[in-house]
Amino acid sequence: MAEPTHPPYKRSLKNLLLNRRLQMYYVLWVTCLSAVIATALGVLIYQQSTFASREIIAGLNAAEMEWLNPQAKESIRQALGRSDMGLAATMLGIGIALALVLMASLIVVTHRVAGPLLRAVRYFDQLAAGRLPTVGPLRKGDQLTEFFATLGSTLEALRNRATQDIEIVQAFLDACVRHEGLGTAEVAKALDALRLVQQQKGDALKS
Repeated sequence: MAEPTHPPYKRSLKNLLLNRRLQMYYVLWVTCLSAVIATALGVLIYQQSTFASREIIAGLNAAEMEWLNPQAKESIRQALGRSDMGLAATMLGIGIALALVLMASLIVVTHRVAGPLLRAVRYFDQLAAGRLPTVGPLRKGDQLTEFFATLGSTLEALRNRATQDIEIVQAFLDACVRHEGLGTAEVAKALDALRLVQQQKGDALKS
């Protein structure tokens, strides 16, 4: 029997974290690694900017620049300082924005893996309980499609085998009923055991 019908699934902020531990582990790990790389690049850029500023200021202090009045030199120094600080603030803002975008993107991506994993765990729980569920289709954008295709074909093969076993047992039981000579107590006990197995397999197919 197919899985119960549910209303169309809609992703939202509330259900994006299906497996908080798994998803946040990868989100934080990748975000921290990206932050380290971005910080290193930002420091290099800032160092190049301040190096250029120092070179310009050193040039202003050279003897060849005596013709430039002190007020103009100070104005240039302040402009260079503001430029360096503005560059640092801009890189910090861009870094924070990129980190937030990266975290949001990773949550969505890991959600598309965590969702199928959660469903797979439920299928295995049903198998452990002696049931043979039918694997339903994944949501649009979900990952692990090949794994679910294999899982679905495996469970379908098990369901077909269980169906065949039920039919074989039923045929045997019908034959026993038709032959009164098999109606001993020992045979009756064995038949009851077969009926129990048949019932269990039938219950497994109803999952």
